[in-house]
Amino acid sequence: MGKWRLDPSDLKSLEEFGETGLEFKPDGSLVFTWFVGKGRRQIAFLTYRLDGQWLITNQPSSPREDRVIAEIASKNVLVLDRDGVRSFYVRSD
Repeated sequence: MGKWRLDPSDLKSLEEFGETGLEFKPDGSLVFTWFVGKGRRQIAFLTYRLDGQWLITNQPSSPREDRVIAEIASKNVLVLDRDGVRSFYVRSD
């Protein structure tokens, strides 16, 4: 699925989550990055799988599945929907 970053025009999500990035790798691993200020970032190494419309992630170091509805809205836009709250990501690779 490639690399994605939170759409800079998605002000509501930026306010709630800050700058975030997702890198989906072919082997089922997911690198989730978020910036915490002054050029510092946090990184979480997750796994992912798709089940129909669901994107299911898990963090092996602290196992617990998380599910969101995922939709590729266009070639360059990924929409994640958690309980009706939508976040928009743009392709960055």
